[in-house]
Amino acid sequence: MWTRIVVLVIVAAGILICMAPTQAPAPEPARLIDDWPYDKLLKHADLVVFTEALKTEASDDKPPGHSWSYEFVAQNTTFKVKHALKGKAEGEQIRVLHFKFGELKKGVNPKSLDAMIIVDGPMLVAFRSGAVIVKAKGEEENTVLPTPEYLLFLKQMKDGRYEPVSGRIDPAQSVREVSAPLDKVLGGGK
Repeated sequence: MWTRIVVLVIVAAGILICMAPTQAPAPEPARLIDDWPYDKLLKHADLVVFTEALKTEASDDKPPGHSWSYEFVAQNTTFKVKHALKGKAEGEQIRVLHFKFGELKKGVNPKSLDAMIIVDGPMLVAFRSGAVIVKAKGEEENTVLPTPEYLLFLKQMKDGRYEPVSGRIDPAQSVREVSAPLDKVLGGGK
């Protein structure tokens, strides 16, 4: 008798589970991002250089297509070439095309979640062209972080400018900021 009751309870539970609407959240789409290890960067780059950023200016280049709620804005950063590891730069300076976020796209509500949160966002870059002064808590003197040098993995465009070899959406994979070790105030060993 107990066996019959147990079987009936199991069958009834199974029916209820099958009839209940599923409330599982829908899976979020994930953006696939190419892996760019050093050997791949070196293989695909026309120019690999140590540089120092001089200035960044607006550009009228057409941005790449994308699904994020904000427009992309084109920029050219001019760099002083310090040393080439691969390829040869024409002259002492090069210009690199890259993008930043701009205004909201037309039709996107500024109060919407899409306007507030960027899911699986691009890996855009910005370049510092000057020193940064840091005031450490408890220290009387400021620490100056010098203008950084950048190691860039670039491909040449038809007009002579360059762009990051990893592309216009994820250029950060082609850029390394190179700096001297931090002093003791900022956690270094000096």
